[in-house]
Amino acid sequence: MRENFSGVFAQFFIVVHAIEWITWYGDNDPDAIDKNSIKSYEDEVHSAYRTLLGAMTLTASLNLQAYEEMRPILKNLYALEARTGKALRNFVLRRSPSTIEELHVCKAETAKMLDTLPPELSRIMALAEHANKRQ
Repeated sequence: MRENFSGVFAQFFIVVHAIEWITWYGDNDPDAIDKNSIKSYEDEVHSAYRTLLGAMTLTASLNLQAYEEMRPILKNLYALEARTGKALRNFVLRRSPSTIEELHVCKAETAKMLDTLPPELSRIMALAEHANKRQ
């Protein structure tokens, strides 16, 4: 179970890092954001989501409670990634201060997620291990 959880955790971080990296450009090198960089970002996120969802499915089969505890994290990640994708598309269409600001907001939310993700995932892992010991 621990091995499966480490796979889930890794994929969460891969998606968060991809968001962090692309939004970093909004603050530091907006000219680097183009259709090619967005396509690369989308490909990386899509690949990580495939692996993440597979690992989450395995988690559900091993410990449904742990899966249920991870679902809000996944929902928040989906929401952040959707906002980032929308911000990127708007940025390519019109490079305005408001589109750069939205990328900045997504970057800030990513930083918060990076801070809260490790303790939250650790808490879920501890719950799952405790539940397995009781069985």
